[in-house]
This record gives sequence, C-alpha cells and structure tokens, in this order.
Amino acid sequence: MTKEEEHALQKLASSAASRFYKGELQEAAEALQKIKEKKGEEPKLVHNVALLDFVKSGFRRGDRFLQTLTKVKADLQERVRKASVDSVDGDSKEIEFAVEHDVAIAMYNEALLFYQKRLYGKAIENLEPHFQSLEALEESVATKLSFLLYECYMNTKDDQKANEVIQKLAKTYALQLSERAEEGDQNGDGQEMEGGFPQADWTAVKTMLMYAKARVHLWMSQLKSSKKDVKAVVALTSSNSSSVFLKAHLEYSKGNFRKAMKLLSSCQQPTSVESPLPSLFYNNMGCIHFRLKKHNAAAFYFSRALKHNDESLRAASSQMMDGSGKRKEKFSLGPKKSDANGVNVLPRQNNKKCEMSYNIGLQLLLSGKPELAFDCFREASNLMYSDPRVWIRTAECCIAAQAMHVAEREERLQPVAKTVKARGGQVLFLRPAVQEHFKPDRRYLGG
Repeated sequence: MTKEEEHALQKLASSAASRFYKGELQEAAEALQKIKEKKGEEPKLVHNVALLDFVKSGFRRGDRFLQTLTKVKADLQERVRKASVDSVDGDSKEIEFAVEHDVAIAMYNEALLFYQKRLYGKAIENLEPHFQSLEALEESVATKLSFLLYECYMNTKDDQKANEVIQKLAKTYALQLSERAEEGDQNGDGQEMEGGFPQADWTAVKTMLMYAKARVHLWMSQLKSSKKDVKAVVALTSSNSSSVFLKAHLEYSKGNFRKAMKLLSSCQQPTSVESPLPSLFYNNMGCIHFRLKKHNAAAFYFSRALKHNDESLRAASSQMMDGSGKRKEKFSLGPKKSDANGVNVLPRQNNKKCEMSYNIGLQLLLSGKPELAFDCFREASNLMYSDPRVWIRTAECCIAAQAMHVAEREERLQPVAKTVKARGGQVLFLRPAVQEHFKPDRRYLGG
C-alpha cells in the first residue's frame, strides 16, 4: 500500500471517528465499510464495526459485542506476541506499543460492559494489568480506565485500593493537571477533538479527582480529611448539586441527619425529566430516614426514587427515537458534560433500579412485611446476584415469613378469641373453629 493510500485511509478513519462522536452513525458505518474493503478483517477495524453496531442497537446487543471483544482481544494479543518474537528493532517495538494500546482499549470496553452488568470482579481483572503501566497509554484512555477501576473498587467496598488508584492518577498526571487545567480555564474550552478523537479535558479530570478523593475519604471514615476535600470540591465547582450532595454525605457520616436533610432540600430541582437528580435526592432522603429508624418513611422515599429512576430512563430512551418509534440515525454520542446542576446525565450509568429495589426491600423487611420485601429482593437479584447481602436478606424474608405463619397458626389454635369483662367475672368468646369442633354429631341425636 502506497503512502498516499495510507494517508487517505487515515483521513477516512478520522472522519469516521468524528462522525461517530457526532452521532452520525450511518455516515460512520459507510466510512468504516470503505476502510474494510481496503484492509479486510483487521482486529481494530472489527472492534470499531462491532462498537458501532452496539451503539446503533441502542446499547442492547451487549452479549454480541462482548463476544466480538473477546475475539479481538485474542487476535491483538497474538499480534503483540508475534511482534515481540520477530525482532527487537525500533519498528517492532513501535508496532508492539501500538497494538498494546489497542488491547487496552478493547479490554476497557469489555470491562465497561462487565461494570454495567455489576460483574465488578471481571472488570477489575481486565483493568488492573493496564493500570500498572498507565504511562504507556494515551492520556484520555488512561484517565477513563483509572476512573472505571476506581468505581469498581468503590462498588466492591475496597476503599483502600480505590484510594491508591486516585493517588497514582494524581501523581502520574500532576504536571498536566496543574498546567493544562489552567490553560482550559483561560481558553474556556471543553473537551477537544484531535484527529476526530476526544482528548482528555484536564479541568474536568481535576474536578473528578477532587470529588473521588472526597468520596473515598468519606467511605474510609476519615472525617477530617473529608471535610478538607469537600471544601476544595465546593470551591472548585461553585456549589453545584454534586458538591451539595457531597456536603450532605459528610453531615450524614457525622450523624447530623437534620442538617443533611436541609442541605439536600436546598438542591435546585431540574426541569428536564431525564435528569437523575430527583432519584438521587429521594434515595438519599430514604437513607437518612433509615438511619433515623423511620422505616415506613424511608420506604416511601425509596419508592419515589425508583419511580423517578424509571421516568428518567424512559425519557432518555425516547430521545433516541423518532416520531415513528424507530431509532434515530443521529443523536449525540460525544463527550457529554454535566447538566446545570453538575450531575452527569448518562442514562445507563444512572440506572440504579436494582439498588433502589434492595433499599425498599430492606425497609419492608424491617417494617414486618417479609413477603413484600421478598419480591423486592428478587428484583434486585437480577443484577446484584453476586452481592451476598441480597441472598442473606432474601433468606431472612423466608425465615420471617415462616415465623409469622407459625405464630398465626398457633394463635388460631387458641380456643379463646377474646375476653370481655362483665359483672361477676369475664365472658369468654371461643373462636369459630373451636365452636365447630365442639358441635354435637347429629347422627347420634334422637337415636
């Protein structure tokens, strides 16, 4: 292939990527098809075609995309092995580095699918090897990979490793965070596109790092450090809803539940239906009432949170449909910023239906309604099946329901239904079942 042809293919690939991030999926597919005619079944190209197909399906063909990623990853790893065996010159090392980077992207996408399925252990297995060699990756890929690994550790309650991820990310890109974040503030630019691909927005990365640092310190119950981190986040984000929620979490950790409720109530409610803010607000209010041992009120707030969660998902899905009910050919896939309240508006990431169902079930169980709680825990087990708490609570529902049935049966066997005070003593009322038992048998009457 001549240099002119390679340059034309690179230009076509850059155009396909740019159109993909703009949401022009059909045009991106046509560009990829032209590249495929020239290059054939190249692993990187197969990955991009599969990713485009996954997006065009409305993110519903996850299993098919996962199978393709597994095959692509194996092919790329085989190329790395061959490149390292064939020779040790500079060109070979350069090819090996490029292929390793493509492997990291494929494994990141695979880990993201595992994360959405709540398979955090598998996601961590994919991310940890590449996190050890973070400097070898592109900055945008490295930051995304690090934050995903951090979220996986937070969801598995491994706050120590989550803290190590944040510290290493801050140390590795300390220069970029100090210099480029200031440049971004001066220029007022968001995330840039270079060659059709999104580059790291260091102002946003710095904000996310501060927020993640505050979260992990709250989880580790380091309240003094958390207070300092929360102040830094508030100063950096101008008191948007994310920082207010963080302040409320700090007061919640201190046991100042009334103050936490006051802070949550001060959040400005969004006008858009697809915003996740109402569901987060009601979920947090439910957690506070749970700590106050007001289980019925907590169940009410969790139910409201679940309702708003479903509404926001339906609204987000309808934005991807046209008037005839078909999926739109164009919708924004580029890097989304937070809304006016500072909350990220990615619908699939904000779907917390299973967690909220678990919260409702726990309140119903504590309120003495184990059968209703059992249904909630079954709903939660659809995605939280690897969480032992779900199965422990489900077992507790079965035990509590059985205990209630035994108590009811023993109560029915008691001959006296109630007693009423009367002159000279008490009047006993027998249960209907007992009265029926003591009725005379008419077969022996008048015989």
